[in-house]
Amino acid sequence: MADETTPLATTTPTDACVDGEACARTLVERQLEALEELVRIGLKIAQAIERQVDAAEARPQAGGEAAAGGMAYARVARAVRQSILLQSRLTGQTQAEAAAEAAVHTRERAVKARLGDIVQDVIEAEHDDPEAVERLGAEAVERLDRDLYGDVLERPVREIIADICKDLGLHPTWPRLFGEMAAIQEIAQGGEDRPYAGPMKVVWLDANGPDPPQPVRDSS
Repeated sequence: MADETTPLATTTPTDACVDGEACARTLVERQLEALEELVRIGLKIAQAIERQVDAAEARPQAGGEAAAGGMAYARVARAVRQSILLQSRLTGQTQAEAAAEAAVHTRERAVKARLGDIVQDVIEAEHDDPEAVERLGAEAVERLDRDLYGDVLERPVREIIADICKDLGLHPTWPRLFGEMAAIQEIAQGGEDRPYAGPMKVVWLDANGPDPPQPVRDSS
């Protein structure tokens, strides 16, 4: 009987895991290691049973022992197959999660790069001094790398650009940026990363200029 004054042992680790994703990965790794060990032990047991069955079959009047050994071998073989199947499932799950995580990081890098490009265009439109352009561009990239504006895949692109421009003292001409902002938002939502086309040019039609082409009515 345990001494009431002595605290009971606990299986809870003292260095409890805080990061949920890291804990999950560690658990899967331990499970794979345990399954690998079970497969190794199962194969060893199956080989030992096989040797016993072979020895029993060589002896007269040992049919019952051989049959029992055969049943034991079948059970062990089934346990090994199940362990291997679980290994395959866990490995596939881990690979799928790793691929999904890599895809998210790729999208995040693409969005940050495009945000940097669009802010660089705003900087170059407002500043003629090459040193100022280089300094502000580097600061914009650094701020994005430090995740100062939250999750770039979740926040609206216009809000992120507005925050960066405010911090850098820039005043963007929003209509010029609408096309690229829409492209960045599409990337953030999992769309295709198309080549950066630069800011959209806004051209005001001159009232004295040529008339726009008229639609052609189908006469058929």
